[in-house]
This record gives sequence, structure tokens and C-alpha cells, in this order.
Amino acid sequence: MTRSSRGTRLATVALALVLNAACGAESSPWEVERLGARVGTWVPDSTATLLLASYSGFSSRMHLVVTDSVLWRGLWTQAWLTHSAPPPLPIIDFSSHWVLAVGVGVRSGGARVAIDSVVSYQFGAITYSTDTEPGESCGVPAVETAPIHFVRTPSRLVISLWRDKTDIHQCR
Repeated sequence: MTRSSRGTRLATVALALVLNAACGAESSPWEVERLGARVGTWVPDSTATLLLASYSGFSSRMHLVVTDSVLWRGLWTQAWLTHSAPPPLPIIDFSSHWVLAVGVGVRSGGARVAIDSVVSYQFGAITYSTDTEPGESCGVPAVETAPIHFVRTPSRLVISLWRDKTDIHQCR
């Protein structure tokens, strides 16, 4: 890979992240109403998860729908930026599947993020994710993490909105 092509891929990922930065904001009831009637729910299973990691190269919150192989390669490269030997890029058939990616940015040790479901409506879909933070009673390592979750989803799910919730996990 040349320095120029790597820079182009990272610039593509950076642009996509900027364009999607506002998508995590809480949507109003009016925004949900404009999507029409609810038609279904997709819940990722273990075979849909492409990457669920505590450490990544993403320092900012992100919500991303990956619809092509160029963006996918750049996203995968950025995800493994903090690792010396990234695993091979999973092959995605973008004619039938897309990749949903969520990241919460830099957090204290013990944080996690997961895409929970995608609810489909007549005119779009809402992706739901959960950011789990350790509670005060939890002993956590004194390290910074950058949790991410990538899932393969049917391409017919046109994501219109993202809804994030934060759970505080209380340890015993």
C-alpha cells in the first residue's frame, strides 16, 4: 500500500465520520413519525458481528453505514491502527449487505458498545446501540479504551437515525 493510497483511505473514513457525527443525537417523535409505519426489527446475532473490540483507532464517537469496499477497507484499517498485526479484512458482498459501525470514542477501562437492533419503517430505519460504562463500585484498569462494534446487515435497511443509550453497569 502506498502512502498516498493509505492517506486517501483514511481521508475517506474521516469524511464519513464527519458526515455521520450528528446522527447519534436523540431523535424527536416527529422524526420517527416521518419514517411511517413500523415494518420490522433486525437483531444482530453472533454471525453478524465483524468486530467487537475495546481498543481501536477511533478517538471520537462515530455512527457509520458502510456501503462500499473502499470505505470498508479504510474503516477496518483505522479500527486496527493501535495493533501491530491486524487480521485479514472480512469480505463483504456490498450488493446484498452493508456494514454498520458504532464507536464511542475514548473512554476509561471497562467501557463497551454494542449495536442492539435496527427497527425498519416504511421510509427508513433507526439503529439502536448501547454504550455500557462501569459504575463507581467497579474496579477498572487505569487505561483508555475506544470501544467499537461493526456488524454486517442486509443492505435493504436504509438507516435514517441512530439512537444511543448509556447504561451504567454496577459491580457487586
